[in-house]
Amino acid sequence: MGDCIDKEVGYLITQYELDVLNEEERTLFEDHLLECSFCRRKIEELHPYMETIQQNKKQILKELAHEGVNFSELKQEILLRSEKIPHKTGSFNNIFKNIDDFFRGIFSSKEIIPALAMTAILIFFLIVPPHPVATNPYLPLVSFDQAFYQQASFRSIEESSVAGDFKQGMEYYLEEDYPRAIAHLKTAADADSAKGDYWLYLGVSYFLNRHAEEAIEALSYAVTICESVQKNRALWYLAQSYLSAGNAQMALPALETLASQGFEYSAEADTLLSKIGALQEK
Repeated sequence: MGDCIDKEVGYLITQYELDVLNEEERTLFEDHLLECSFCRRKIEELHPYMETIQQNKKQILKELAHEGVNFSELKQEILLRSEKIPHKTGSFNNIFKNIDDFFRGIFSSKEIIPALAMTAILIFFLIVPPHPVATNPYLPLVSFDQAFYQQASFRSIEESSVAGDFKQGMEYYLEEDYPRAIAHLKTAADADSAKGDYWLYLGVSYFLNRHAEEAIEALSYAVTICESVQKNRALWYLAQSYLSAGNAQMALPALETLASQGFEYSAEADTLLSKIGALQEK
């Protein structure tokens, strides 16, 4: 039967079939397919099923909603759990065996699958631990540390529904439960768009949950409405978010501003600018 010739790349197979790879990852995996008969065979087996999922995505999500399933919330919870599953190279063949057995047990035709069965399939794909491919040269420079927040300041928060969402979001934030933090902080930020700290910590939570694009959007807005310490923090995490997305050029202005001020994150920004410069010279 054979085995995958390069498991580091072979792990991209489900993401490839779900069409969620970026251009560089897609090219890498397709080059891998030219050499790996194991993955070519699995693609041939999986493709009809994945095509069905893609073609009927809207109806599937509609059926899930009808069954009372909020897939966005479910996805966040599953992805959070999947980050805690240790990567085991030896389980590679078992993953494919489970996929084959699972599909064969559920698909009897190309008709729409009942909503709960569809949920099970989507969950199965989401809990397979992704094995990242090092395609972003700036990622090793990124520091995924929390922005400081003083929990005692909860006492000064007014009791209102919006403030309550912020408080709850920050409690989840301090517990490092970023998907739940995001849900509450986004509600608070949408309800009161003038609160800089709402947007700051929403952006930081997105960043720490590895959602760079959403982090960039929230933090870019936070920079425009925050002042003093909060603005510096927004600039730092905005730069980090750009780097995690592989865009060093957009990170440079924020880092240069921080390095020139001599306040919080100035020393870190200066060091990071030197590392980026050295990397770009190679």
